[in-house]
This record gives sequence, structure tokens and C-alpha cells, in this order.
Amino acid sequence: NDTKMLVKATLDGKLDTREDITKHQGDFRAIVQGINDTLDAVIGPLNIAAEYMDRISKGDIPPKITDVMRGDFNEIKNNLNTCIDALNNLVQSMINTSNEQKAGDIEAFADENAFRGVYNQLIKSFNDGMKIYINVILNILGILEEYAKGDLKKEMPVLPGKQIIAT
Repeated sequence: NDTKMLVKATLDGKLDTREDITKHQGDFRAIVQGINDTLDAVIGPLNIAAEYMDRISKGDIPPKITDVMRGDFNEIKNNLNTCIDALNNLVQSMINTSNEQKAGDIEAFADENAFRGVYNQLIKSFNDGMKIYINVILNILGILEEYAKGDLKKEMPVLPGKQIIAT
């Protein structure tokens, strides 16, 4: 009866439920212990994966998983670690690029080829956003240089949206 409750609890997703082996004797006790041990072996890696995905979804990039895992659990671990590396590289690339831009290197952009998929789209959009303002500023500086030389033929460009404030 208790074993049926354990099976039902497991099927209901309550993976922390265990059978009390002291209620059983002989071979049946060994079977119940085996079921409990199997659940322990499964729940640990699943809890780690769930915790890591929760942290990542909230913007908290955890350290890489260093626990030894086997089989499919090792694949889950490796995939989570790859995700952690990709997110850390993405964040660091954006921070480095921003710092280089702040230091005056207007030619500093994140390496778009270092990222794939949606991360590549994000880095491209990040770079494109910076290029918009750099190009506007360079264009205006070029026109001001012409004005300083006495050539007033060029007009300031009409910029879209709130960029018009710059002119």
C-alpha cells in the first residue's frame, strides 16, 4: 500500500517522496531500497538543473556545475555549462565594448562572429545601436568642421525621432 503511494507520488511529480524501508523485510526491503536509491540518483541532478534554470531566468548566472555526473545527467550538466559560458561571454563582451566606447574608442564593437543564434542577434542590435549615434555624431562633427572653415553649404541633417534634439 505504501509502495503504491510512492509510485503515485512519483508520477505526480513529488520526487522527494520515499518509502520507509523499515516497514519491509527481505527481498522486498531491498527492492524498496533500490527504488529509493534510484529516486535519489535522479532527483539530485534534476534539482540542480531546475535551480540553475531558475537562477538564469532571473538574470543570475551561476557558476559552472562541477559535480561529477554520468550519462544523460552529464549531458544536461554540459549543456547548462555551455549556456553559462555563452551568457557570461555575452555579458562580458557587452561590458568590454561599452567600457572601450566610454574610453573614446569609437571603433570598438562586440565581435558578432563570436555568438550564435539569438545571442548573435542581440550583439548585432547592440552594435547597431551604438553605430547609429556614432555615425550621427561623426556626420555632425564633419559639418561643423566645414562650418569652421567657412563653408556653410552643408545643412545639418534632419534626424528621426528624438535624435532631432542633437541638431
